[in-house]
Amino acid sequence: MDTKKIAFITCVNNPQEYAEALYYIGRQNVPKGYTTETIHVEEAPGMAAGYNAAMRESDAKYKVYMHQDVFLVYPDFIAEMLAVFERNADIGMLGCIGCDVLPLHAQAVTAWNVGRIHHNCIPAHMDCRQNADRKPVYVEALDGLLLATQYDVAWREDLFDGWDFYDISQCFEMRRAGYRAAVPYQEHVWCYHDNAYSKMGNYQTYCDRFVDEYQDIKPFEHLVMRESKKEFDALREASREAMKRLVDAGDREELCRIFSEEENRGYLHLREFEVFARIDAAQRCAGENRFWTEGDTCESLTEKLADLRFALKRIEYGADPDLTAERIEARYGRCAADVVAGAYMWKLC
Repeated sequence: MDTKKIAFITCVNNPQEYAEALYYIGRQNVPKGYTTETIHVEEAPGMAAGYNAAMRESDAKYKVYMHQDVFLVYPDFIAEMLAVFERNADIGMLGCIGCDVLPLHAQAVTAWNVGRIHHNCIPAHMDCRQNADRKPVYVEALDGLLLATQYDVAWREDLFDGWDFYDISQCFEMRRAGYRAAVPYQEHVWCYHDNAYSKMGNYQTYCDRFVDEYQDIKPFEHLVMRESKKEFDALREASREAMKRLVDAGDREELCRIFSEEENRGYLHLREFEVFARIDAAQRCAGENRFWTEGDTCESLTEKLADLRFALKRIEYGADPDLTAERIEARYGRCAADVVAGAYMWKLC
């Protein structure tokens, strides 16, 4: 075990997102005497399995398990993480967002109340409870967007073989091993989470597995998922597929018509499509044709949007001194830059 090494571990299925995550990891100020490594796992059957494989591969004492869409915008994250672990031998795992009490129905996603994060939701940031004395807040559950550990405890890939509840489970596995989970004080927000719409189709299945497994710790209860909730989730997926077909067909008129109606705006699962429509409408008014061009597909537009968003985020966080608003506008046009800045830059949201 190398006690002076930090491993950054990520399951990857989107190279564009991961390349941007690596950019921010590369900007970290590494304390003297320490080294870092990055490990990415492709084609993992589930998050827990991917993390176990990487954990066995690395001899680093400190491991930072990150989603591919998490950008470490605070360059002194490593130093602050190490300081927390060195002062608190009882903390096995820390994260950016958590809940001090996990509800008995185990739906952590509805209970986050500790920590800070910038993200792509509405509003564009979470500023929850932190200790006034700047000490870590002990929690029962952490959001898996970033989980840093100083002890190796196996992830439960036997139960959580997908992409949900591996993080909540790991908090309780740490507890079983005699360690605690915590959210450290963040004077400066550590991470920007470039999260998109999350599919929740299997969430309840893994929640039920969690409830059954950890009865020895808390008397968790199964939550019956209403049929109306299942129907709503199915409708969201159907509406996304319909928007994709419109974009692939190049039907800008219909897409713009849909989002011209107020009741169709502001939905997270349709956010990128609404942004496409707003850019196209603005470009038409300004006589520009720099972003959505002839022959673009939903896939190519999504990549363009990510590239533009990443560039604007680098400016927002002062992460690239050579990048200017003028250079961005020269590539994508003023209209696209203005729309995307208004939609995704947290200081404007």
